[in-house]
Amino acid sequence: GASLEAAVFIHPGNASVAQVLAGLPQDGINDLRYIMLASEVSLVDSADDVEGRSACVVQAADSESGCTVGVAPAGGVKCERCWNFCTTVGDDSRHPAICHRCVDAVDKLGMEPPGANKAS
Repeated sequence: GASLEAAVFIHPGNASVAQVLAGLPQDGINDLRYIMLASEVSLVDSADDVEGRSACVVQAADSESGCTVGVAPAGGVKCERCWNFCTTVGDDSRHPAICHRCVDAVDKLGMEPPGANKAS
């Protein structure tokens, strides 16, 4: 599938990577999804957590970073604006086909979201 259909789970296996990731603000962890072109990125407590949540896993011993990384299908529905899979798509009745992040952007910019019906 496409990378935006993925949720990525990471357990930092070595202290230096763990320290870097721990130093990121929560938004920084969330922003990793844009670097990885995935819909979700989560740090988990153990390599076993990665294995339990993932369909495909790269073990720490097999990675240059020392991290155990897993990938599974992302939860939620595909946003028609950003194409990320998100559990907040449809939460705003004014914009039922887009996620909360896109609702904020559409509202701030005064735009019509994809599929919006304009009165003639």
